[in-house]
Amino acid sequence: IVTYLCYYYWRYTGAHKDEHLVTWIVFATISSCYTSYWDLVMDWSVFTKDMPPRWLQREVIYRNYLWLYPIATIINVLLRFAWTLYLPVRGPSQQLRAFISACLEALRRIQWNFLRLENEHVGNADQFRVTREVPLPYSFHDTQEESDDEHRD
Repeated sequence: IVTYLCYYYWRYTGAHKDEHLVTWIVFATISSCYTSYWDLVMDWSVFTKDMPPRWLQREVIYRNYLWLYPIATIINVLLRFAWTLYLPVRGPSQQLRAFISACLEALRRIQWNFLRLENEHVGNADQFRVTREVPLPYSFHDTQEESDDEHRD
């Protein structure tokens, strides 16, 4: 939130205010570094200790595409810094830059979603939270015994 407030304030006061630009760059860099770390370590379980490939989790679903994991890691970090598209003073209009940035963010989120869901599924399977049978809150009684009891009454 602070990053976007600083960006808005920089754009609102005009691109000629260097102190507002520097403030926005500092907060945007901190935000991008923190969210990149969170994506890789917490959401994707990359760079965790005691994993066979140091940069990959223990089990992967897309085993035929192992080469995509390091590429996805690099692309995710680079796209977290897509805010740098707004820095040049000359160039395309702000609307075009915003459109390009939004498209890149959508692609990053699609990629993130695949690897996040994979990590969640592997975690659920490891902790035996995935099951084929759902226990019901009640038990079945033999209907034949109940009908015999009703006839006796």
